[in-house]
Amino acid sequence: MTVVETRLSVWEALAGRAPGRPAGPADPGLWAAVVERLNPARAKPVLRLGIEAVELINVRDVPYVMLRSPDDRGGACYLRLSPEEWQLAQLMDGTRTVARLVADFARLSGRLAPEQVTRVVADLAGNRMLAELPLDAFRPLDAIARRPLPLRFGRALLAVVRGRRMVLANIDPLVTFLYRAGGRVLFTRPAAFVLAMVSVLGLVLFGWTWWRGEQAVFLTGGSYAAGAAVLLALNVLALACHELGHALATKHAGRRVPAAGFLVYFGIPSIFVDTTDVWMAGRRARMLTTASGPAAGLILAGLAQIVGLLVPEAAPWAFKLAFAWYLNALFNLNPFLALDGYYFLMDWLEIANLRARGLAYVVARLRRRPPSWGQLDREGRIIALYGTLAVLWLVIAVNLGWRIWTDRVEGLITGLWRSGWPARLLLFAVVVGLAAPLVYLLTGWLGRLWRQARRRAAERRVATDLPRRLDVLRSSALGRLPLDRLTHLATHATWVHPRTGQQLVFADAAQPAVFVVVDGAMEGRRPGDPAGTVRERLGPGGVIGLAAAVTGSPATLAWHTAGTTLLAVPPALVAAAVGRLPGPPPADRAEAESLFADTPALDGLAAEEKIGLIAQARPTALEPGAPVILPAAHAALVIATGVVVLPDGTELRRGTMIGPMGHTMDEPVAYARTHVRLWTVPAVSGLPLLLGASPAGAAAEAAPIVRGQAAPAAGVHPAADYPPLASPPGPPPPADEEVDRRFERRLWWLVLLFLLLAIGTGVANLIPGPRGPRCRATRRCSPPSAAA
Repeated sequence: MTVVETRLSVWEALAGRAPGRPAGPADPGLWAAVVERLNPARAKPVLRLGIEAVELINVRDVPYVMLRSPDDRGGACYLRLSPEEWQLAQLMDGTRTVARLVADFARLSGRLAPEQVTRVVADLAGNRMLAELPLDAFRPLDAIARRPLPLRFGRALLAVVRGRRMVLANIDPLVTFLYRAGGRVLFTRPAAFVLAMVSVLGLVLFGWTWWRGEQAVFLTGGSYAAGAAVLLALNVLALACHELGHALATKHAGRRVPAAGFLVYFGIPSIFVDTTDVWMAGRRARMLTTASGPAAGLILAGLAQIVGLLVPEAAPWAFKLAFAWYLNALFNLNPFLALDGYYFLMDWLEIANLRARGLAYVVARLRRRPPSWGQLDREGRIIALYGTLAVLWLVIAVNLGWRIWTDRVEGLITGLWRSGWPARLLLFAVVVGLAAPLVYLLTGWLGRLWRQARRRAAERRVATDLPRRLDVLRSSALGRLPLDRLTHLATHATWVHPRTGQQLVFADAAQPAVFVVVDGAMEGRRPGDPAGTVRERLGPGGVIGLAAAVTGSPATLAWHTAGTTLLAVPPALVAAAVGRLPGPPPADRAEAESLFADTPALDGLAAEEKIGLIAQARPTALEPGAPVILPAAHAALVIATGVVVLPDGTELRRGTMIGPMGHTMDEPVAYARTHVRLWTVPAVSGLPLLLGASPAGAAAEAAPIVRGQAAPAAGVHPAADYPPLASPPGPPPPADEEVDRRFERRLWWLVLLFLLLAIGTGVANLIPGPRGPRCRATRRCSPPSAAA
């Protein structure tokens, strides 16, 4: 039996991953067949049938395409592509190899982009959109060797406590019925106006009732235990109404709600509905769906207060219910957390990773680290203003929390503490319940600190950690270097665990180290690019700063982290390990660099890619009338001087690229009209060429593994990526700059509004709150007043 040991799936190999080697005795013929099937130069990907594609336009008038895999029951994957990339995907019919797709994409986009083609194939594969999907061969074995029921129940309970979703049912038929039965009316303009008035009037009534201290929050029928149970039940009801608002908005957008269930979110029992299908409906639909949850709570809270005013007998219950809805809305609108407020702002601005980058900027400035405000471009200023908004909202939340504490919770604690041990136990449960989000965050923070301390202690032991560092370097583009050089680099390398969203590399500045991506991703953009765009996105195995190290030039892009673990290597050691740059003599190299800079088809290539192509580029001189022949299927020609004529009479001049064709051509593709000087370049990834690979070997070079974007497993929103805003990396398309100017102005007004609210809530805390009759007489709240 032949055993092939590899951690890569079939389609990861087809997407550009190099196949593994046999771990045991192998039949050479069988292994040759396996290599032939997994060879990216010969593999022929096939797009799955039934993929839904929707053409959309973002807020900056840039078109894009959202794809949905043909999977049901909440297992659908979503992917965002550019229109050119979607045209490329539609060519994946099983007749074209990846090498041929590189040539086809060059004709579609006018750019040579082999890395982009392999990334598109990898993205489609990782999101279950290519045929012949890999199967989980171990699932049947897991079903046979099932663990005991108590152990499985315990693990399921622990998963729920950690925030894992427990899917109960497909509620799409029920939500469809509710929407058709009258829910659609709620989304009309007259209904929206009436509901807005109800929410405003109800908020005023709630504030007045709270200020007068006429209704208790934690007391029901003279019992605090009953009050706690009632508040918990009302909180679950408030969450259910909140999620129903999301679901109805999703149906209003014409999309499905495939699943619903329970989860524990920030330590609080919660309910969720899966609204990820609204990602296919565009920006306005996403914003409406996100806002509908908090809006439902505000409207129902206002309605409850109005009912309590009109029906005095229902006033105590109406006040408690309104309190639960307002507390839920306040919590979900917090832009400091990855909840509705954050996703609404992110969809409004259409800038991904907004929260992490905004908070990273605030933390950096508090530590007096760059970038300063003057160093930011427009996108950077928008992100910095978002970070300021999040901090101001946190101040507002603290002020409101202190008001709730002094007006209600303080009296509750005093009364329970003086009522005996059973009441004290109830007090402990109430405090834990109210502080559940803080306890959840504090526990997670302490756990991360403990894990970081253990990890750093292990990383400081160079001798024991050296094999791990070597494995990281071998799996990267630097893995082509000799073993002794890799060992030298690994010995002097250091681990870097930056904050998510942190800017590690600054454009036009010296790069502190060559970074190898171990986990997560790094996103690079050029200052001044349209907001929300990314020029490069590197996953595990990617190398940042190699060109700067070997040439001594400054960094060309600004790089931000996205849940990243890095291995940092000193640039001088990397330059010494790589050695002298391969390629033509200095005079010819200068000519090639100038030519490639003037070639539009090569504009999208990274600095390392261009250096690698120059290493294998060769000049050719042609006499007038000589035929122009492409030497290989994966080769292209760039005109340096002279005029070339195509068979249809079209004249081509300097900076024009001919090819690649994706297949061998025996006939001339053009003819020289004058004396012509051409440069032959391989249409493959340039980074392996820089490190000594041949063009044929680079054609089968590894591409980054791309994990699928399935429905989120924790919480309502995905924990890491957000497919609608996962802009495909590449040269930014033309965008409307006025949009970002308007966003910046409006964010300044929001900052001013939040600042006034923060000051106002802080001043309000200086005013004494409501007190019951006994409290006013004795100036002590024992037992607590009715206001509790």
